[in-house]
Amino acid sequence: METTEVVMPAWSQHEIALAMVYLFMILLAPLAFRIGRLSVRYIYHRYFSIEDIYVTYKDNGVVKSRIKIQRKRDGSIKEIDLGISQRRASHE
Repeated sequence: METTEVVMPAWSQHEIALAMVYLFMILLAPLAFRIGRLSVRYIYHRYFSIEDIYVTYKDNGVVKSRIKIQRKRDGSIKEIDLGISQRRASHE
């Protein structure tokens, strides 16, 4: 009775390189996701966001003025003076 040996073929350099690339892709996937998410958020808020910004100037807790900064659709910025609010804090 003859026994036959099963010989496993050795990995070629191409297969080793592919395995290394796949491992690095798996390891770097979370970092690439975070960088992509931050990039999308930055681009959206920089170029597409049309949210208004409210600025309140205070001196020793007393409101001196309020300004609304508004971005128009053409990209220009408009400042609107809202005046001084007569409301007091709820705890006073």
